[in-house]
Amino acid sequence: TEVQHQLLGGLSMTAGYYRNWSGNFRVTDNLAVGPSDFDEYCITAPADPRLPGGGGYPVCGLYDLSPARFGQVQNLVIQADTFGEQKRVSDFVGVTMNSRFASGARIGGGVDTGRTVTDNCFVVDSPQQLQFCRQTMPFAAQTQVKIFGSYPLPYDFSVSGVFQNIGGPNIVATYNVPNSAIAGSLGRNLSACGTRAVCTATAAVPLIEPGLLWEERKTQVDLRLTRLFNLGSRARLQANVDIYNLLNTNAIQGVNGVYGAQWLQPSGSASSSPGAIVDGRLVELSGTLRF
Repeated sequence: TEVQHQLLGGLSMTAGYYRNWSGNFRVTDNLAVGPSDFDEYCITAPADPRLPGGGGYPVCGLYDLSPARFGQVQNLVIQADTFGEQKRVSDFVGVTMNSRFASGARIGGGVDTGRTVTDNCFVVDSPQQLQFCRQTMPFAAQTQVKIFGSYPLPYDFSVSGVFQNIGGPNIVATYNVPNSAIAGSLGRNLSACGTRAVCTATAAVPLIEPGLLWEERKTQVDLRLTRLFNLGSRARLQANVDIYNLLNTNAIQGVNGVYGAQWLQPSGSASSSPGAIVDGRLVELSGTLRF
């Protein structure tokens, strides 16, 4: 639902509420196993000041398949509502303004914010599916602020720019826990160990609830200076100087979610990989010739 209205001469506003929901989900059910074939265990999160509360907290609701059923697979793709209700619902609100002045200047922008809830709190095979089965991407993480404008200058110059502030990536921590840290709580080795005397198997355990921690927001400013040249009566040249990331922000766009030595590194590498961090300040020269 949207409403658009002219507030003043040259000033308009658009406001909208947007809701979307998804259904008809499918899941894969391993017919060879059931919830009763899994044994529960707990682990203790590592002591780490970067973890909530400094770490050291118990993580329970973890399950391992019994050795007798390990490796047995008979998959069936089936509707999720056979087991329970699965849903994903998003509610968003957006407000934008657009204005034009007699001088030829223009300015506009808006705020867009919303919340997304994903819920699949039912068990297909492993009861561990109930861990963090309801996840919420909050308003703060999905709020975007964007402003754009242009202003004519003397001698056929003009300047324009874009400001944007958007949320950072979600921080997760998947801890590959060794069998030695699990066997005491589980009462046996992980089923992946089999009959090996020395087991090197691990289990992937989430240490942080998805949607709980986020990287810093990204703020970026881009500018353009333009000059028009009339080349006779039938040709025109538009010359541009663009400056991207004027403030030279180094916001992280992707972060390593595997807990360990490289955890929280941009995009999972010790040094930034392409796209992991916003590109540094860039100056570009360009032009358009019309004839």
